[in-house]
Amino acid sequence: MSAHLRSQLDTILETLTPLFHAETVFGDYVQKSMLSTKPEAEAGPRGQLGPDRWGRGSELSVKRDAAAPPTVKDLQDARKYAKANISLKEAVKGADRAFHDLESLYDTVAKKRPYNIGLGLTPPLPINTSALEILPLDYPFVARSERQTKRVMVTAPLTWIVTYAGFSLARLRALIADPNRSRDELQRVLTHHLLLHVVMERKSGLRGLLQALNFPAKTETMPEFGELPLTVITSAVKTERPPDDVILESTDLSGVDATEEIVRVTNVAGMVDARRARLLEIVEAEKTGANGDA
Repeated sequence: MSAHLRSQLDTILETLTPLFHAETVFGDYVQKSMLSTKPEAEAGPRGQLGPDRWGRGSELSVKRDAAAPPTVKDLQDARKYAKANISLKEAVKGADRAFHDLESLYDTVAKKRPYNIGLGLTPPLPINTSALEILPLDYPFVARSERQTKRVMVTAPLTWIVTYAGFSLARLRALIADPNRSRDELQRVLTHHLLLHVVMERKSGLRGLLQALNFPAKTETMPEFGELPLTVITSAVKTERPPDDVILESTDLSGVDATEEIVRVTNVAGMVDARRARLLEIVEAEKTGANGDA
């Protein structure tokens, strides 16, 4: 069941990926657009659409025939022109506000435990990818019985954490646990999580679209990641954690301190199509109105 539903969600997110591009919300506050998933060599030559507020060429560009590379003087003249004549007007409506929201959120999350990053955000932010990745939610749980207590990792197979590709919670968890971690790398991973959250908040239609497709999205936090808002997609099919004694017995037999939530077949059989129910309500309301008019 989880394989079937995940395959559906993968297809949906692959189709919607262009809507999640950070540049469509943050404009030239981010360093690079990933509007093509192909490598640069495959995507072909790109035309510059003009310097942005930092005097660099926009990557949000179109294909064109190859032209002679600019000279050093050409580049210097272009930067001088940008600084002297290019207005700092937003290339994307609302980009200034979106970056302000990101900065506020970053200050709330990054400067506290478990991150304690003293670095601030300096635009343009380097964006490694705009492709999306989903992985089942894993969370720690302490199972107890009269005889023993054991900490295990539980997987919720029909609840997925959505991140930009390569910036999973597992990578973030490993960086938090590493005493020799790079502050720059931790900041980069954390920033990608926050970017996705702000994109989802600024594009409220994305939640409505996923809801209509029976994959509702929501924001959650987990104690081990502090106040970091995580983007979570769930399924209409609900899962539940097995009883503690079942968890303890199964992990003792397997020798692995990990388990999965399960689906009760009765829950699937009793599922209600919310859209069908709403349409039936409308039909009944129209019937009542028609009878009243008569």
